[in-house]
Amino acid sequence: MNILSRFLCAGAALAILGVPVRADATFDRKAVVERVAELVDELYVDPTTAKAMSEHLLRKLAEGAFDSCAAPFALADALTRALREVVDDKHVNVRFGGESAGAPASIVRRGPGAAGEGPPPAGGRRIVVRPNETPADGRDRAPERSSVARVERLEGNVGYLAISGFSPSDRNREAMASAMSLLEDADALIVDVGHCPGGAPSAVVFLESYFFGPEPRELISRYDRPTGNTEHEFTLKELPGKRRTDVPLFIIAGPDTGSACESFAYTLQKHGRAAVVGTRTAGAGYNNVLMPVGEGFTLSVSVAKPVHPKTGSGWEGTGVLPDVAAARAAGAGKAAAPLATYAGNFGTREVTAAEGGLFYRNAGGRLAGPLVPVARDQFLFQDQMRLTFDRAPDGTVSALTLERPDGTRERVEKGASGAVAACAGGKAN
Repeated sequence: MNILSRFLCAGAALAILGVPVRADATFDRKAVVERVAELVDELYVDPTTAKAMSEHLLRKLAEGAFDSCAAPFALADALTRALREVVDDKHVNVRFGGESAGAPASIVRRGPGAAGEGPPPAGGRRIVVRPNETPADGRDRAPERSSVARVERLEGNVGYLAISGFSPSDRNREAMASAMSLLEDADALIVDVGHCPGGAPSAVVFLESYFFGPEPRELISRYDRPTGNTEHEFTLKELPGKRRTDVPLFIIAGPDTGSACESFAYTLQKHGRAAVVGTRTAGAGYNNVLMPVGEGFTLSVSVAKPVHPKTGSGWEGTGVLPDVAAARAAGAGKAAAPLATYAGNFGTREVTAAEGGLFYRNAGGRLAGPLVPVARDQFLFQDQMRLTFDRAPDGTVSALTLERPDGTRERVEKGASGAVAACAGGKAN
């Protein structure tokens, strides 16, 4: 029986009981690190890289690199940073709490997605799913906002559709169908995935199908290491509304385009169906699952990789390269210039400036989205977390302080190592 099977059998009882996990509970640091190393070695999509990551963790453990990680959130951040020292895979991360509070009852193999988004289903029974997929028991994990961020008709009868993510819910499928209906007579279409961190492949296939005929066409395939299977995705035979098989199609993309949103751009680009405009995307091309590590920790690990039928490869690490290189927004100049001073890495968090605004992303993209200014050097994220940028005597941004709704605070130096910053304590948000 392999690791995957042992976890599912042993974890089912805890899942049913709904065993709670406390943030202040003691934990066996050595056991957590060893378990992460074991899981990575068996499950990560590339066996050579899997072995290298596993050995790297065990070597750092022996050297005492994790000894100062007294808080569980700090150890989660330190493990994430250590894994990223071997491979720059944005789907690989470790977290504490949340979906880790109970062991999973089953695994649904779907992907890709923005790793780790969304709360678990209510009721204590945990289902491990690829991010933004509907759980196997059919229940939505939480009310969802529409993936359609904006739809309008621009000058010259050009349709514009901005996508904030690819949710698999019926509501979002209806929203995309409605948007395509509103733009069904546009002379050209622009689909903007410039601020789109990920989602579900089923939703990607749904929107992609509008740009091909009714005959099934293979869009992409995915090799899954744990099962050894390769799954093939095809366009849908039936769609609500009008197909746009010949309309000129342009896709806006950039560094904040990740995972499933990259799949949308890459697939249509390589099929010769769309031109990508913007800058290189994030390069988060693998497919992940969430695995319980024990003691409240969860590992997000890449287990599968996409392969395009025309290129024989995907976009992991390289990103999607634009056909037309362009700034994220024409004329952002003066508005973006001061905001650029905030941009940078703060431990395992990243702040980027684009389109006259700031965009926040934590380790693995589990939390990602725009920042809303509320005062000088202060911003809100998702109307919950307050971010305050500290400045050095010379006026440059030197650190970031995060304040959460529960009152906990964490200060991270700009450019600080994620492992060092995290092991000083604090939560991994």
